[in-house]
Amino acid sequence: MRLIEVSGTFESCGEAAGESTRDDIRAVLAALEAEAGDRYAERHAVARRHFAAAERGCPEAAAWIRGLARGSGLALFNAIFTAFCEEAAETPAKGCSTLVVPSKDGTLLGHNEDYPAFNLGRMFLLRLDVPGRPRTVSLNYPGQLPGIAGSLNGHGLALTCNALPCWGDSGGVSNNVNHFKAMFAKDIGEAVRALTSGPFALGHHYTVVPASGAAVSIETAPRRYSDSGWTVLPVGGRKPFFHTNHVLRLKLKEADAPYPDSRVRLERLKRASKKPPKDADALMAMLSTDRTLCKTDAAAGSVTLASLVVCPAKRSFTAKGRGGAGAITRMI
Repeated sequence: MRLIEVSGTFESCGEAAGESTRDDIRAVLAALEAEAGDRYAERHAVARRHFAAAERGCPEAAAWIRGLARGSGLALFNAIFTAFCEEAAETPAKGCSTLVVPSKDGTLLGHNEDYPAFNLGRMFLLRLDVPGRPRTVSLNYPGQLPGIAGSLNGHGLALTCNALPCWGDSGGVSNNVNHFKAMFAKDIGEAVRALTSGPFALGHHYTVVPASGAAVSIETAPRRYSDSGWTVLPVGGRKPFFHTNHVLRLKLKEADAPYPDSRVRLERLKRASKKPPKDADALMAMLSTDRTLCKTDAAAGSVTLASLVVCPAKRSFTAKGRGGAGAITRMI
């Protein structure tokens, strides 16, 4: 897995990241266009609406995307489609598993990032330094906003995300833009405010872990699924916490339909939590090798692209691409 280090404005950093991942962005764009088929124009219109909303509500995110376009050599039209491909998709992403456990070094946040197989081997680690914002280290997709696959910032705030099968409000707020805002939060309260700013386009679960270890679990859903739209629950501490890809606590208008393996992975994490990994190395070994948690069947809609373990108290972020020879650790 590559490490890319960029500093400057959001637009100049986006340009540098786009230049460094140019070939991967173009390959992902081709896969997305093929997947969209004759629905391309309709799906692109959704992406453009989200970009226009970002220009109004989060100009830093829009600046990053303009930089990506310039650095990768794509027309802005195409960069917008890759950046908001999840919001424009017709079905939710099927994957991601999260486990929070106590350790002698503080609370550990473990996560497997799952997404369509055309991203396999293309994930990268990004160290981002923008004046006036906390430095961040994050796991990233080529062509998308930084941090949405997991991040840690200089305040010791870690964040991961799991997709939920609550889909279909193209007029809602982009969860990924909310995630981008939360990545730079100075504390857990600021992160929660960013992540619960709806109404939402998609359903997501977020795990937010500060250096103190007093983590929170946040479930969000579009209005068609939930009147309240979100719920926040304190988790972590001395007890492990785990989540996969179905709603656990948010009150829904009707039951969601979890992906076939979501409950299986949740049960595996539940068993693991009874005798949790003792340190970051053990947690990484479990996430990256366990046959239940590490998804390899592309026909299921997604595969495990990378595993990560974050220790906010030590400001340590470790990521390992699936099949990679070793993990990369970076300190804030």
